[in-house]
Amino acid sequence: MTSRSAPPADLDALRTGDLVNRRKVLIEYQGCRVPPGRARCAVSDHPQIEDAAVIGVLDAEGEETAEAFVHRQPDRGSGTRP
Repeated sequence: MTSRSAPPADLDALRTGDLVNRRKVLIEYQGCRVPPGRARCAVSDHPQIEDAAVIGVLDAEGEETAEAFVHRQPDRGSGTRP
């Protein structure tokens, strides 16, 4: 992963998974305040998800919404794709 605007220290944090300086504690979605950790737990409860991260982002209308980045469980050789 490369970025022209990110300083090298930030890129190292992304490679190692050590995220620092969380900017906001809550994601405000349709008038509700949602802690990213709670949303992460809900996403991680899915049997095909090994780990997840959730952040607040602005959609096309400028409203905040949640975006999840997920790491799927490795294929266990069941013959079907998740």
